Amino acid sequence: MSGWPPRADDVFKCLYEMFSGCTPCSYIPVAVVNRATVPSIYNVGMSEANVEYSQVMPIDTKKFLMHTEDGTAFRMAFETGHVAGLSPPFFTVPVNTAYNEDFIEPSELSLFFAGICPGLTMEIVAWA
Repeated sequence: MSGWPPRADDVFKCLYEMFSGCTPCSYIPVAVVNRATVPSIYNVGMSEANVEYSQVMPIDTKKFLMHTEDGTAFRMAFETGHVAGLSPPFFTVPVNTAYNEDFIEPSELSLFFAGICPGLTMEIVAWA
């Protein structure tokens, strides 16, 4: 057995070895994924339009999703000072759309966001 991708007969042989209790084949790549098991929900009131609001994510956040409660468009960034004054870089999330990241491994993470209308609520779900 050599090379990638493996030949079909090598894959069948390896599957047989794995399910028969023999030592599994060593050439099939395996991704190690740290599962997210602890959810946190945040509701951040945004009383004014075009004002920066923020939320610090839990340590070891592995994924998050954010959207406005009523589906209004908003701007978001990973650094302060960009979303309120329309100073790039920022990302505009369109109407009725959520923004999410998955399989992340930041050492620390804060989200910065601003609404285009007053009186919005940002809903965020983060998993660590």
